[in-house]
Amino acid sequence: LEIIYLLYKILAEIQTFNNKFSSFINFIPWGYEIYSFLEEMMLENIKPQQLINLTEESLFGIEIPPSIKDIVKNISDIYVKFYDYLINQKFSTRGVNYKLASEYSAELQLEEFDKIIIVTPFYLHRTELNIISNLVKNNKVVIFFQGNQTEWKQLENIANYFNISIQCQKEDDKIHNIYFYSVFDNISEVNCVHTILKNISSDELDKTVVVLPLDETATLLLNSLPDNVKDYNLVCGYPLKRNVIVSLLKTIFDLQITKKENKYYTKYYIEIIKNPLIRNVSFDKSSSENILQSIPIIFDCIEDVVLGKVEDNKISKSNFVVLKDIQQSKVLFNHIYEMLSKFNLKLKIEDIAEIITIIHKKFFVQWEKIRTVNECCKCLKETLNFLLSNSNIEKNMLNLYSVNKLFEIIEELENLSFTNEKFSKEEIFKFFLIQVDRAKLSFIGSPVKGLQMLGFYETRNLNFDKVIICDINEGVLPHLEQKSVLVPYTFLTQLGINRLEIEEELQRYHFKRLVSSAKDVYLVYIESNEKEKSRFVEQMVWDIQKKEKTLNLKNMYSCYFPVSFKIKKREVKKTEDVIEYLKNFCYSPTAVDTYLTCPLKFHYTYVLGLEEQEVLSDEPEGKEIGEFIHSLLEESFKVFIQAVPQKAESVEHVLSIFEQKDKSEHQTVKIDEEFKKKFFVLFEQKFDSTLAKRYKTESFLVKKVMKFYLEQFLFFEQQRIQKDQVEQILMLEQNYKEKIFINGKQIFFQYRIDRVDKLQDGSLLVIDYKTGYIPQMNKNLNIDQLSYRNIKKQIKSFQLPLYVDIIQKKLCCENVDAMFYNIKEPDKPYRLFKDSKYQKKEIIDIVFSSLDYIFDEILNPEIPFYEDTEEPQNCNQCPFQYLCR
Repeated sequence: LEIIYLLYKILAEIQTFNNKFSSFINFIPWGYEIYSFLEEMMLENIKPQQLINLTEESLFGIEIPPSIKDIVKNISDIYVKFYDYLINQKFSTRGVNYKLASEYSAELQLEEFDKIIIVTPFYLHRTELNIISNLVKNNKVVIFFQGNQTEWKQLENIANYFNISIQCQKEDDKIHNIYFYSVFDNISEVNCVHTILKNISSDELDKTVVVLPLDETATLLLNSLPDNVKDYNLVCGYPLKRNVIVSLLKTIFDLQITKKENKYYTKYYIEIIKNPLIRNVSFDKSSSENILQSIPIIFDCIEDVVLGKVEDNKISKSNFVVLKDIQQSKVLFNHIYEMLSKFNLKLKIEDIAEIITIIHKKFFVQWEKIRTVNECCKCLKETLNFLLSNSNIEKNMLNLYSVNKLFEIIEELENLSFTNEKFSKEEIFKFFLIQVDRAKLSFIGSPVKGLQMLGFYETRNLNFDKVIICDINEGVLPHLEQKSVLVPYTFLTQLGINRLEIEEELQRYHFKRLVSSAKDVYLVYIESNEKEKSRFVEQMVWDIQKKEKTLNLKNMYSCYFPVSFKIKKREVKKTEDVIEYLKNFCYSPTAVDTYLTCPLKFHYTYVLGLEEQEVLSDEPEGKEIGEFIHSLLEESFKVFIQAVPQKAESVEHVLSIFEQKDKSEHQTVKIDEEFKKKFFVLFEQKFDSTLAKRYKTESFLVKKVMKFYLEQFLFFEQQRIQKDQVEQILMLEQNYKEKIFINGKQIFFQYRIDRVDKLQDGSLLVIDYKTGYIPQMNKNLNIDQLSYRNIKKQIKSFQLPLYVDIIQKKLCCENVDAMFYNIKEPDKPYRLFKDSKYQKKEIIDIVFSSLDYIFDEILNPEIPFYEDTEEPQNCNQCPFQYLCR
């Protein structure tokens, strides 16, 4: 970062690249590219004038565009300024070191050395060639090569440069076994390596290497080593960014970046208190067992209140929370005290408040005033020291290595020249994360004992009896990158530097050298639609096929996991206790419909009582919108009703209640301009106190859409009232409980009726509001044979028939119909009996015969709860889909 900052200042000083970079943080990615290119120029001893000269020529007969000329001119100016600054300040980089060594090596006599031995060079930069050339003049240099110049272009270049011949003595071909393993993903790859290692003896493991070109594979393999691997040495490096401590720090950064005034984004707040490092803090090593057990419960209770499972008007279901509101919430502290009591844990209110305050201070408040890199480093150190002092992270080797590496990065940042300059929080956090993303953890192990797990380049000049190479896929090995993004790649090739060609040959050379020295070679690669085996593997396969004169090789294996296809659907048997529970359970129409959707989902929801973890989303959710609409319609339309008893002798009895009132108290159901005005005033009030608080900036759009649908609903509702001749609204959001007898069994039912209208012909209409999917009974209702599948296809929902049944009983009226009323499509209401080709009695008979069948199945101990996969869309939307896999 220090070098990149220096380049940024140079660019600002000489005003190159037309001042395209508005801030240092935006410059950093380009800074690395510029720095890499400048290093390349120094290593290859390319003078700025050489680049400028190329811009004066044509490229493949085409004149160089002015934009390219400007870039080359800018790079040349930066090179001169950058190089001069490094020399004057006596700073060094790899490129500077090589360049200076190349220039001064001609003057060295090196009298203190009798011999200078250079071992197995392959590709040499021009500065390196010049250094060796200067040393050779002293007649003290001995160079050992491996390979022939006829096989390798880079060796040929060295031979031509020094005017020598590089020819190795011909040896008999070493007999070795090569095994090819095709796998389908990283997990099967690690499983394959596990199997190979398991069959290698302990003595042979000391002479075995696992080559890991990808760090990600090291992570998996480290946790999958077989029992016979007692000692190992991992050198390839574990990505620091994968550690749980870094994950916590990233969440802290996200909290600060998304913070608005004194309000924190709820999503990240919950992530902090759910982080395992936070949940297991002890505050000091001597914390009592009581406190240790209480801390996770305290954080669970905070989550309950924030998500609205326990309602607090100030902090529940809001996208942003204020720390002070949480610390002063009586609802929260009562909930915590109640939950601790259930677990026989006693903690003073003062202690609970102190725990919450300390967490807020350490992971929230202290980060609020960061303005410089140095201030960020202080917070980082304080946070890490707090975790070290108040948790057991040091007991985990990976965490301990990670903490040590993080302290190293912090020290680097503290020593930056701009550590006390002011930046935005986002920029400061990015400085830190850039360093973290580039950092790797190296584990201490013995390089001479046990299994060696090395990166590809760590195997240079090493020999092993058994070589296992993972991830030998195209794009991984060889791994080739187009490094020159500043100037056309052809510029470098015209200067004699073909980086892609060099990298490909360099990796091929080390691969062949490692493989040729081993007795047994195991090549493991992934084959899928996205990945193919490496060109190195293809070449080896072709060479063996030519040698053995056959296309069918013996040692090619396809690795797979034995899979037995799931013929039987997932089932859960019913115990005696479950049957007893089901007999006494209070059902609802929704519960029965859930069973009709999937019996296993019914089991998870109503028997086990499982529910999907609630999260606060930026997007409006159907459940919240539905609850809001129901509440709004209830409050708006209740002006048209009077109190109705839970049990009436007849519909006339209900109506007599209204007749006993003064007629001035009665209001005709009429949606006029006055009603609409009051309706939308109420809408605004309720929205601002609930959903607006929840969705903040998104609330404007949510309100606009909802208002559109509600205006549309009121328009069609007025038409429906006239068409159906609605005389009176009898009830809104009415709850009932009832016992019904099904096949001689007493079943408890509970209902919640959205609305009941009385029509002028004396009939009643039960209305159920919907904001989503409406299940419609088959118009040609016909069930020849009762079965779960037939009932599901024909009836689809028992909700409306059960509503009709309860209203007929409670209001003693036989002429009752029911309908689903979709708020989004109010012009398409679905009527249960009116929209059917069958008479009401026929429909009711079929429905209740089907209901008898369903309850016989629910209460039958011989029929388990089984999954229904006939409708995949239901499975895709099911919160329990992962339990069925």
